[in-house]
Amino acid sequence: MLTALHASLTSIVFPEQKLIFASNVDHMKSLLTSLLLLCGFVSSGQAVFLDESKRPTIQSNAVYLQTTLDNDSIRTVILKHIKSNYQTIEHYKNGHPTGLWQTKQKNKVISEMDFDSFTYIDSIQPLPDSAMYSDPSFIPPSFPGGASMRLRYLQENINYPQIAKEEGQSGTTYVRFCITREGKITQLAVIKSSYPSLDYESIRVVRAMPDWIPASFKGNPVDSYISMPLKFTLAN
Repeated sequence: MLTALHASLTSIVFPEQKLIFASNVDHMKSLLTSLLLLCGFVSSGQAVFLDESKRPTIQSNAVYLQTTLDNDSIRTVILKHIKSNYQTIEHYKNGHPTGLWQTKQKNKVISEMDFDSFTYIDSIQPLPDSAMYSDPSFIPPSFPGGASMRLRYLQENINYPQIAKEEGQSGTTYVRFCITREGKITQLAVIKSSYPSLDYESIRVVRAMPDWIPASFKGNPVDSYISMPLKFTLAN
């Protein structure tokens, strides 16, 4: 396992309200949302997937009603949000989020998440050329302007998913990606999951990053892999 390179922590604050049970709606407290970020190199990872059965079951005071449909290997979960009058349609295969997830309001699609656009890694996989990272001549890739600009980019571009906020979900998603010798971001993957919409937002904001300054090895630009944990926290 390669030694992690630690970066400064930062936070992003969003005013928001927590929506869990209808009986608590008149007494909701303001929420502050913070995002803590840390960057390092890894040689392997293991994903932990959402167990959607842990959600509240249908009950008289719930903010949403949940319906689960099983069709061959695909499990579809439909959540009807009572107060906001919208529904989300989610799909799982072998415990993994899969396919196109949609949020609808009055039969109109208001948001989508395509979980086939990236990969979940659920087994330990050694990196190519792993010995390179410990060589004294190896210089890791860097975000344009350095770590402070990377954190600023994340502050300005990360969005806490609305569904995760309403369901009171928080956690840390670990993403891994390759920085090519041309500085492009490729091979995006979640190596440890927190919650599907938080995973998706983590991938989205990393994919949208500008080109990096590539790593170099013995004076030549090379492909390299980097991992980045993104922590989403809802605080009372």
